[in-house]
Amino acid sequence: MNEPESRGTAPRPPTPQRPQKPKKSMAFGCLLGFAIVLGVGLACSLFMNFALMAVTGSPAVRAGKYLETKVSGEGSDRIVLIPLNGIIMRSAGPSVFGVSRDMVEECKKKIRQAVDDPDVKVIILEIDSPGGSVTASDILHRELIRAREKGKHVMALMGNLCASGGYYVAVGAEKIYAHPTTLTGSIGVIVANLDLSELMKEFGVRENVVKSGKIKDILSSTRPMTEEERLILQKIVDELHGRFLKLVAEGRSLTREQIWPSADGRVFLAGYAKDHGLIDEIGYLEDAIEGAKKLANLSEARVVRYRREPTLAEVLLGARTAGGSQTVLTLPVRIPAAAPEVLYLYRPGR
Repeated sequence: MNEPESRGTAPRPPTPQRPQKPKKSMAFGCLLGFAIVLGVGLACSLFMNFALMAVTGSPAVRAGKYLETKVSGEGSDRIVLIPLNGIIMRSAGPSVFGVSRDMVEECKKKIRQAVDDPDVKVIILEIDSPGGSVTASDILHRELIRAREKGKHVMALMGNLCASGGYYVAVGAEKIYAHPTTLTGSIGVIVANLDLSELMKEFGVRENVVKSGKIKDILSSTRPMTEEERLILQKIVDELHGRFLKLVAEGRSLTREQIWPSADGRVFLAGYAKDHGLIDEIGYLEDAIEGAKKLANLSEARVVRYRREPTLAEVLLGARTAGGSQTVLTLPVRIPAAAPEVLYLYRPGR
């Protein structure tokens, strides 16, 4: 038999414990907290600065001024090259992240900066455009006349295409140069719409219209045009065509009779235009620059383009700068289709 345990057995000694590591000091905790707060603050500051840059760009952009990129030549006197490319239209809406989509407004700003600069002696507007809106074209034509009234020499250099509204703008210049292969002309006005009424009948679609007068929905695409509507539109087109002819006659020192054979909307090459007094010279950029020096009596001049630094938004959205010109977003061109418009536009096909 096992002997019973003795009730008087002495208690076991306590198990020895490992020594505890000292706790982190209060100073280290405070330092860590300060570092976290500092990091968050720095991140917020960087975010706000990037946001400000995205909207406003560099100080030059915020001041509305363009920087210069030298093309050629030396000297204090300047010849400024300003591009006008694409369909001449006002913006359909506000700017995107500080990037204006209004080509007319951007062109005006560049012309006005050149006008305000006493060192700029000649403005050369490089036009590559099929034309566009009647009003937008008229605004830029007036801007060239205004620059001349302020004492600046103004020239136009036609690119691949300078037709209709593009030519309308060009006749505001003192001298017009064109490349040998330039297609120009299209002196005329166009209003167009689609008649979808037969197609709608086939699919059983009908539009219900409530209007204040029988002509209120003129140029509707859901019904055929009436003869009365056609006459109204023709009168508008004829009046605007007459204005076009008047400005060409004034700009080119020609009579209406001299212009009329070329003013039926046709396009033609630079050689025809020169033979009929619609341009002055055929040549290239270098020829236009030499012509500008003669026009302003300059022995030498620095040829420049205006540019501005892209904003952060433009960089992130894939903006591009072509030939030192205004940075623009690569957004699709607005094609006039949603609402009927009266156009100075060369449009051979839809």
